[in-house]
Amino acid sequence: MNSSNNKPLSPHLIGIVLVVVSAVVFSTVGLFAKGVSAEAWAVIFWRGFFAVIFTTGYIAWRGTLNQDFLQMGTPGWVVAIVGATATAAFLTSFKSFPRHKSSDLDCLL
Repeated sequence: MNSSNNKPLSPHLIGIVLVVVSAVVFSTVGLFAKGVSAEAWAVIFWRGFFAVIFTTGYIAWRGTLNQDFLQMGTPGWVVAIVGATATAAFLTSFKSFPRHKSSDLDCLL
């Protein structure tokens, strides 16, 4: 096989793949949130802890940690605070409601 025929993936196709993968990953949050018997704030802590570890590790691996952190500015901090608040609100409300048995939902069908 001739290696000159291998074309790199277009940025548009890479973007589509990343959005689809992101949607699949984020759509499973309910399974994990309800499947864990820990309190909501424990889940929020560990989720945030591992997010910081992996994100910081990836940025450090790229070698742009100082540059990315310093250039984040006010918009970056606003996005971080809003994202953290939304995650805390979502997980707290999601964990506060009891699970429904399938027989409870039969009336909706």
